[in-house]
Parts: sequence; C-alpha cells; structure tokens
Amino acid sequence: MAGSSHHVVHDLTRFGRPFWLPPGGWGNGLEDTAWAAVVDVNGEHAASVILMRLREAHVPGYAAGLRPALRTRRGSRPSARPVRIWVGAASYGRGQSAVLEMLPDLVGRFGPGVLRG
Repeated sequence: MAGSSHHVVHDLTRFGRPFWLPPGGWGNGLEDTAWAAVVDVNGEHAASVILMRLREAHVPGYAAGLRPALRTRRGSRPSARPVRIWVGAASYGRGQSAVLEMLPDLVGRFGPGVLRG
C-alpha cells in the first residue's frame, strides 16, 4: 500500500526563475527571486512595450505566450497572440502602477482590445 508524504517548502526563492515562469518567454533584463502575474495582453509587440516601461521603472518583468495564436476564419491571418506579463514579486506594487499609468497609451497605440479579458 502506498502512503503519502509531506514535504514543507519554506523557501521558494531557491528554485529560481524556471520554477516561477514558463519557458519560451523573454524578460527585460532585471531579475527577482519570485514572480507574480500582473496583466494579460494581446500581442507580443504590446508585451515588449510593457517590458520596456517596466525596465524604466526598475521593475523586473517577463512575458510569455499563453497559447498559439488562433485563426479567426479559414484562410485569415492569426489573431494577436495572448501574452502574460509577470513582474518581480518584490516590485509588484511599482509594476502594477507602471502598467496602470501606461494603459491610456497602450489603448491609443494598439486599440481597445490590447488587454485580455
């Protein structure tokens, strides 16, 4: 008979970036020991703009696609790929503020559908 065992993890920082973030994404060059999702956007270009703004605010940022782009109709171009943005947990408040401050510019530049639901 198999039994269960418990292993309490007290320090998640030792696991590093691969524990917190999905592979295949890109960052803004700043690191943290823990990460938290802050916003989902439509399009890799919009995500890169957000990462640059986060870097200017000295907030570690990382972006990765949620799934492959979907085709809206047969033969049509794929829709913008949904991308999730994470910020360093230690800078979450500053990261959230930076994203909120740039929302009007994002909507003006990429349209009202830039944010994912």
